[in-house]
Amino acid sequence: MIAVGLCRAEEAGEFDHVQTGPLALLWQPDGTDTDRLDRCLAAQEQLGAFLPFSPRQAPKLAAACDWIRPRIAALSAALDDLAGQGEMLVTLQPDTTGSGPPSCSGRDWLRERTLQHARLRAMQDCLRDLLPGAHLLPSSPGAPVEATVLLPPDLMHSHARTLHAACPEGVDCRVSGPWPAFGYAAALTARLTEPT
Repeated sequence: MIAVGLCRAEEAGEFDHVQTGPLALLWQPDGTDTDRLDRCLAAQEQLGAFLPFSPRQAPKLAAACDWIRPRIAALSAALDDLAGQGEMLVTLQPDTTGSGPPSCSGRDWLRERTLQHARLRAMQDCLRDLLPGAHLLPSSPGAPVEATVLLPPDLMHSHARTLHAACPEGVDCRVSGPWPAFGYAAALTARLTEPT
């Protein structure tokens, strides 16, 4: 059995779950990543607050229970933060249609690499300016820059319009959501798992 995510025990309803103190650990039989994503999407839609595990890194049920027990207070507080929230994913991609052919010399390659790093920093700064408090996801030069932000689902369309209007010329802005809070959960899990 694979852990899917957490909710308050009184909200678990008909989802398969194991109660751990005031929390319910939702689970499902072993399945594909797509099956787990479907279960996370259903939980996000039906529950007041849901803290998902990544479908690709979902722990076994026993390991998840062991991890949760000493962290119940922090996880309960996280569910308070997630009440009525969904995660919006924002992706910025600079327009590179004017890019020339691959560089021929080492010097040209270094110049292009320096430009890619500068574009990456500029896109990250742009996202920080557009979405204060957003969680930037790891990125590399030449790749899109992504960030997640928690919002009430009914505000996502207006935020998306605002982002598109405020995005600099030459930058493609894509927005999707509401998603389960995968980015928030990953950052929280890392923070709660760090050795003290």
